[in-house]
Amino acid sequence: MRKYSYNITKKISSLVMASMFILSSTAVSFADVRDSKLEYLRQLNTEFRRNIDSVDTLDSNSGSRWQMQVDADLVKDKKEATRFLQGVYSVVPFFNSMSIKSSGGNYSINLQNMSSYDHSVVVDVAKQWTAEIIKDGMTDTQKLRAIHDKIINETVYDASSGNNAHSPAGVAVDNRAVCDGYSRMFTIMATLVEIPVVQVTSNVMNHAFNLVYIDGEWLLVDATYDDPVTSNGTQVLKHDYFLVGPTDSKKHKFDSAQNGLTLEDYIKIGNYIYQDVI
Repeated sequence: MRKYSYNITKKISSLVMASMFILSSTAVSFADVRDSKLEYLRQLNTEFRRNIDSVDTLDSNSGSRWQMQVDADLVKDKKEATRFLQGVYSVVPFFNSMSIKSSGGNYSINLQNMSSYDHSVVVDVAKQWTAEIIKDGMTDTQKLRAIHDKIINETVYDASSGNNAHSPAGVAVDNRAVCDGYSRMFTIMATLVEIPVVQVTSNVMNHAFNLVYIDGEWLLVDATYDDPVTSNGTQVLKHDYFLVGPTDSKKHKFDSAQNGLTLEDYIKIGNYIYQDVI
């Protein structure tokens, strides 16, 4: 369950601006690696990976708001707005509310950390957990399995636990979250062990999960579905959706180009933003 929205209106709300980026591009598909939207996502992801403790250009404090200005060619209509928001969502794991507004043919994308915890609190927990579970000599598969299991063992799926549930703080601090929280915490921890990862948002499923790059291919990991809510309250740990082919799961569906980002789009995003390591 993800919280983002497209709100195309004539007036931009007054915001605390932690950072502003001015972009221009031609309106082309995410699948085109020349697209400046992809370059922008790469810059966001690089900043996050290099400065995971303190992402200065993205204010990640509790309640903070960040605004990005883009021109009309980049986000020309509601469909492009949805796709671009999903792209930003795939690489920035600590904002849990997004909206887009228009004014004079240009657009502002507004992101907010609606969690009651700063991103630094979550990162500290992620580092502690990683130090506990990652051992010398582990393969990437073993590292990812340890991260997957740790998140599930520490978390109960709870759709009633408010805004924190949609952020990694739901996992790291409250130990109660929905798919957003699971997949975002997985993104942070996989980043700490330097494994390429993106978060996938499926509008058709109303669900979020991850793709990771391992052994030369992008594979699906869904910690949420591997932590099912049981009728008797028993805690269950499964590996049904751990490192499976993205088209092999009968439960997972990617959006079409008409309603979001396709599987091809996500793979193009992942290959582009991690071009320095894969």
